[in-house]
Amino acid sequence: MKKLFLTITISFFSIIVFAQELKDPTFRAPFTESRGNFLVLTSFDKIGKSDITIDYVKDMRQELSDSKKRITEQEKQLKDAAKTISDQQKQLNEQKRELDELKKSLNQLIRQVEDLQRKVK
Repeated sequence: MKKLFLTITISFFSIIVFAQELKDPTFRAPFTESRGNFLVLTSFDKIGKSDITIDYVKDMRQELSDSKKRITEQEKQLKDAAKTISDQQKQLNEQKRELDELKKSLNQLIRQVEDLQRKVK
């Protein structure tokens, strides 16, 4: 009786241990595929062929890396353009100051000429 009870207990616990769900199930294959379709598990627990191919995934990865490079280049161009704009704004502000100074000096010269004209009359 003890042996039967012990056998049932061990069987029960071994079933529980082996029936646990895996957190991150992976299947290691000794081969690698470079072409073809992916295998998928259907809703009826059958293995089927996916519409997505390995070449499609590789192409998408290449497009993604190319897009990242383009984005990086465009960000650099955008920074360069912003720097150019800020430099041109500084130059414009300096030219405005110079223009104001020239206007002031012109006004002073006009006043001096008017003063001299009044003195001559």
